[in-house]
Amino acid sequence: MSSNGKSRIGWLRFWSAALLVPFSIILNGCDSSSGTTDGTSSGGITYTSSLIGSVTLAGGVAKEWFSISGVESDGGKVTEIVVDTTGGPIYIDSLSNSASTYFDYNYDANSISGAYSAFYNFIWNAGGDSIGAMIPVRHVSAGDFPTGDYTVALSNASDSSASVNVYLVKKYDPDFSKGGITLNLFVYTVGGSNPVISSVDDAQNIKNYITNIFQQVGVTVNALNVEFRDDPNAVAQAGGSIDDVGAFLDAASRGTAGRGDTGINCFLMPQLGGGLLGMDGAIPGPGFLHGTGSSGLVAAATSFGFTFPGYTVHETDQLYLSLTLAHEIGHYLGLYHPSERDGSKHDPLSDTGECGPAYDTNGDGRVSGPECRGVNTQFLMFWTDDTTSEGYPTGDQTVISPQQGEVMNTHPVVL
Repeated sequence: MSSNGKSRIGWLRFWSAALLVPFSIILNGCDSSSGTTDGTSSGGITYTSSLIGSVTLAGGVAKEWFSISGVESDGGKVTEIVVDTTGGPIYIDSLSNSASTYFDYNYDANSISGAYSAFYNFIWNAGGDSIGAMIPVRHVSAGDFPTGDYTVALSNASDSSASVNVYLVKKYDPDFSKGGITLNLFVYTVGGSNPVISSVDDAQNIKNYITNIFQQVGVTVNALNVEFRDDPNAVAQAGGSIDDVGAFLDAASRGTAGRGDTGINCFLMPQLGGGLLGMDGAIPGPGFLHGTGSSGLVAAATSFGFTFPGYTVHETDQLYLSLTLAHEIGHYLGLYHPSERDGSKHDPLSDTGECGPAYDTNGDGRVSGPECRGVNTQFLMFWTDDTTSEGYPTGDQTVISPQQGEVMNTHPVVL
């Protein structure tokens, strides 16, 4: 936790009992309606995205089933199923094919089962309007996810029905060992000024910092697009409650509709409310699919008034923003916190350690950075900052584990 009490947040879904109402909907991946995007990266990785159809979910928490054809996961192929609506929170409650059930939530028993239930123990979205699921979750499990038809169950937690668009985002990568990402930095200002990024050169520094962190697992920032937006109303909204931040992120993400690049949209605000340093739209984010409610992330580009050893105040602000951005991009690429704040939940990877409630030595209900030091605080994706004895961030939480790297390289946006 930083000196001003802010921490990075990754959102969890805590399941609760609800009604179960089966309903069948058939979607055929061969009948792409519109919005197809495809290409080949400079590294020879091919990619495509397409809208495969629309469905209507009933109001209330109801489980509705549909099948999706055209899922590919063998031989270096990965598919992300993306579900988007403007009708309120939605959840993926089940994922299966003819061979196996990979994840299933039982409303009656309030329990989760399936071979990959650990991955789907978490919420995928901050606002609830757009979610995604990668098949396979990481490429080493490709043999467990055969190409073919899948059955998916969605539920809609709002009181009214919602129209839902379903997309398939795919890529073919021969080895999933390396790739590049594009960052779209939208720098928000008031009166034309942002305290951390005042020029494209400043933005280039952010790119370099993030590349230095990600290159340990073969991911580089290949391209950078920068846009300055003087928008006092948006800045005021993002400075409100957590719900206000979520509403801003949803609207800003939807505002990217029509973009033709494959970049991750990063909205950089001079202030964030709700005690947040950053918020990601979904875990995983919707590939290079622009215009959904989760097509982006937001981070605080503000000055905190402390310095890392060997850096100026301005350099420290840039480095700290880069750490926050790298953390949120990690969520976008499919990574969870190694341990959550109360120590009761952990990511499903075996090489990130678990800092459980026993490490909460001061009994405040949270496993802090210093308390988990030597366990998993060193990881970029730890839920909050490690801090010095004076309460300032140490700035050295940059480790990405090999398995975390596999997850990142699997994501369709790493090209």
